[in-house]
Amino acid sequence: MVIGIVCEFDPLHRGHARLLSHARALGADTVVCAMSGSFTQRGSFAALSKTARAEMAVRCGADLVLELPTLWAMSPAENFARGGVQLLTLAGADALLFGSECGDLPALQRLAACLDSPAFSVALAAAPDEGDTFAARRQSVAASLLDADTASLLQNPNNTLAVEYLRALRHIGRPALPPTLRRAPSARVPPPPPPISAAPPSPIPSAAPVPPTTAHPTATPPPPPTSARCCGRAGGRRPPPSCLPRRRMSSAASFRRTASPTRLSANAPFSPASAP
Repeated sequence: MVIGIVCEFDPLHRGHARLLSHARALGADTVVCAMSGSFTQRGSFAALSKTARAEMAVRCGADLVLELPTLWAMSPAENFARGGVQLLTLAGADALLFGSECGDLPALQRLAACLDSPAFSVALAAAPDEGDTFAARRQSVAASLLDADTASLLQNPNNTLAVEYLRALRHIGRPALPPTLRRAPSARVPPPPPPISAAPPSPIPSAAPVPPTTAHPTATPPPPPTSARCCGRAGGRRPPPSCLPRRRMSSAASFRRTASPTRLSANAPFSPASAP
């Protein structure tokens, strides 16, 4: 028997390895995987390359890994499931194995039959659009045709994919499949953090608590400069050179500043003694 699995393996974790080993436990001679390539259904790049993820799948028990075309790999759940099922059917898969949060195959089959019924299409078209998402309106219509508990399965992503897998199998006339594998709860959920008010115990019993650091008092800004006396400027501007104090000059320099230069007449004879 050839069992097919539609997957992304981004990255491959223990739940995926459990799914592959479960296919062997069901008596599969060959396990074929239809895996997305460089892009995932979320519309982003895959965390690992497709060759690395295919190698991990083969190491965990897969015999053949086929790349799901990007057109289907990046589509919503309905087209993603339909593309994967068609690819596995062309590869010769006899049955499809998938995981789900509920693990209840009859309930998933009832949901798939409800979504494919004409009554569901009519009720969905007549449902009032009150700003809800398409998923919320679809679940509400399914609850009105079935029951609230069965329709609530559409709130989980793997249950939704499982329903779309079943719908794709119904469309191609391949209803037979092994029981769905219930996904185990993730053990990687971190514990809740401690309350903020609870202070951690000190590693040194005799250590005294450190007093809180007091804020440094703000320095008083200096008063603004007064206005210059001779120019009338104020408010921190630099006074002109006439307002600055004069430097003390030597006697020779003072003599040169105070001595008046000798005026020369155009008709007076020039002599070196008369030059300033």
